Parts: sequence; C-alpha cells; structure tokens
Amino acid sequence: MSTAETSSEGEWASLWKRAYRVLWLDSRPFERVEKDPRGLLPAALIVVAAGGSRGLYDLGAGTGPGFAASLAGAVVLWLLATGLLTSVGVRWLHGTTDFYEMLRTLGFAAVPLWLLAPASLLEGSAHTAAGVVAHLWAIAAAVVGVRQALNVELGRALVACVLALALAIGLLLLLGAPEAAV
Repeated sequence: MSTAETSSEGEWASLWKRAYRVLWLDSRPFERVEKDPRGLLPAALIVVAAGGSRGLYDLGAGTGPGFAASLAGAVVLWLLATGLLTSVGVRWLHGTTDFYEMLRTLGFAAVPLWLLAPASLLEGSAHTAAGVVAHLWAIAAAVVGVRQALNVELGRALVACVLALALAIGLLLLLGAPEAAV
C-alpha cells in the first residue's frame, strides 16, 4: 500500500471520527477544523450530503423544492450564514475569526442533518418529529462551531447566531419575501 493511499484512508477515517464527535456536540472537531485549511473540502462534502439528505427528506414527505434545489440551497445557505455570522461575530461581538474558519466550522455543524435521509422513510408525525430533532441538533452544533470559530464563550456564540438569524429574516422581509422569512 502506498503512502498516498494510507494518507487518504487516514483522512476519511478522520472525517468520520470528526463527524461522530460533532453529533455529540464535542468542541474538539470544530477546534481542529477551524485551524486546518484542508478541512474546507470535507466541510463542503458534509454540506452537500446534508443538502442531499434534506432533498430525500422532502421527497419522503412529498414537499420541498426538489432534490437538486436542496443541494444548491444547502451550499448557498452555508455561504450566506458564514458571511452573516462572521460579520456579526467579529464586528459586534469582537470575536476572532475569518470567513474560511467560520465556513469550515459551519460546514461540520451540518452533520446532524444527515439524519434527514433515514427520516425520509418515516411517515406522518414521526417524519416531522425526526426532521425537527435533526434541525435542532444542527442548530446546537452550529452554536458550538460558532463558539469555536469566534473564540468566545457559549453565550456570545448564541447571541451571534440569534443576531445573524434576525438579520437574515430582516433581509428577507426587506426583499419582499415574507413567506420565506417565516
């Protein structure tokens, strides 16, 4: 076995280990990916997988914008949330991060959304409950990731997330998309 193959296998094993730890809301994988520029590709793969899982979940319910739109939406939302959280966290809460550190940590925070794929097999209220749990879990992971990226305490990270969400809703309302904001 070549060194390149061993290294590649080690990177995938590391990705799965980090993803597992994210599910437990462990701050260590966020701290590692924040500091590692090579974590951008794995973060992007996590976001795309989360978007695919969301697409399957919506197909299971017979709702949503469609599989391809869910994939594209996941990437666009990831980029927009990163910009908002970086701006709010650095300018208003005096955190220390840059766009790419936040991008990587928020990418890894999408791991709980992978649970939407198996939830797509459920029906009725079980389907809805599983979707709510996966989204709340992803929000909790995002708060942990934001805390690590901004290098602030948990309360300030939560404030950054709430402020960024309020700004996003405000922008949607200003742009005349009230149904999308709620």
